Amino acid sequence: MASPRKNAANRRNAQRSTGPRMANGKARARLNAWRHGLAVQLSATGAGDSEVKRLASAIAGPNPDPCRLHFANIAAEAEFELRRVRACRLSLVASGTPAGSTASEPERETRDRALTLLNLPRLDRYEQRALSRRNGALRLL
Repeated sequence: MASPRKNAANRRNAQRSTGPRMANGKARARLNAWRHGLAVQLSATGAGDSEVKRLASAIAGPNPDPCRLHFANIAAEAEFELRRVRACRLSLVASGTPAGSTASEPERETRDRALTLLNLPRLDRYEQRALSRRNGALRLL
């Protein structure tokens, strides 16, 4: 339990912690949660529905029952998510090693490579989620 003095200090500090106040700061903060779109599942975006259905029907085989088709659909969506993560990783690696950088920009090239190395492990979370979904659905088929 906090003392009244501590509560008063917390209230004073909270008055100053209101987030960005300028328009450019608010615009930048608005984009904090959006980086690459990998947290959004394909089913929410509606992109590639026909390809997912085609792959799901190939996985389920001829004359599937609804349960088998359901798990085949989950596996197909996860496969496309996995492809999307891997494409993002390739894009990040390609952009992290700038082609045509001049000798006068060694610091920029070093910084870009460092950022690439920092961002690559972050993609593992999305890849593991897609792998787990795909493999779990395939086990239940």
